[in-house]
Amino acid sequence: MTPDDIRAALDRTFGGCCVRVQYELQPKRPRRPGRRRRRGGLLRPVITAAANRAWAAVAQYPVLGHGVVELDARRCVVVSKGYGEIIDGERSWHGAAGEPIASLDESRFGDLDPLLALELLRGAVEVVTGREVTVYCDLVGAADATDGDLVVPSSANRMSLVRRLPLFVRLDGDGHIRAVRHELEFGTFTLEVVERGVPDPDWTRIPDDT
Repeated sequence: MTPDDIRAALDRTFGGCCVRVQYELQPKRPRRPGRRRRRGGLLRPVITAAANRAWAAVAQYPVLGHGVVELDARRCVVVSKGYGEIIDGERSWHGAAGEPIASLDESRFGDLDPLLALELLRGAVEVVTGREVTVYCDLVGAADATDGDLVVPSSANRMSLVRRLPLFVRLDGDGHIRAVRHELEFGTFTLEVVERGVPDPDWTRIPDDT
């Protein structure tokens, strides 16, 4: 399998239609730095225990969402737990489900962007097959291929990763993309294809959480 095969699978799956997707962000605990001189005295165990409890509470609840992607137009709508986002090219709006974007300020988060996970694949430079397909992507090449500027994900935290960022792809027997997994700095983002050729959503309003 070659990088061109991945780009062909991307076009085969998302080209010329709207695609219903679902996603999950599974939080992961940040890596602790190397062992350093102990500081903080008797309060350090108390602070550490409190931080551990807070993390345990958050980690029990992955972020689950769903929406519609129109990759050719570089836009998507997603919603999770009554709060959603509309992305149109390099613009986006966040708000409560049902809110019109005309009443919202523009903003951009970046990492939790279904479009980003897909558009990075346009910069594929190497494919390694095994139990899953690992696609190494060049962020600069991906930006050039999408004719626009891309958000640099938190996973590209070293210069070497800017030119060779790994994504993990699952394909079906017909050569369609079924899922894309992206290991972010703070969690694992997995995007799954649910249905192709769905009706256009309302691009002017944050979708309802249904």
